[in-house]
Amino acid sequence: MQEVRKCAICGNEFIAKRANTIYCSGPCRIEANRRRNKANWQNHLDEKNLSREIKKRGKPASAMTLAEINEEARAAGMSYGQYMVSKGLYS
Repeated sequence: MQEVRKCAICGNEFIAKRANTIYCSGPCRIEANRRRNKANWQNHLDEKNLSREIKKRGKPASAMTLAEINEEARAAGMSYGQYMVSKGLYS
């Protein structure tokens, strides 16, 4: 099975020799892996910062009342749902 595809990283066209090939070469595959790892590391740091922020407040988010969370959201200029997503509690 050979099919002409477009590389997900550089955009060059290439002939895929396997059904699951999405990169044209090893360097593009490595670059995709590097980008994926960087995104995962950033997510980890965001979660860590959220955890620190909760500890700073002195009580976990689950102990906060809905009114307190909503008050923080309004102070940040967001709705409750937008605020919860920005804090990484919902996706």
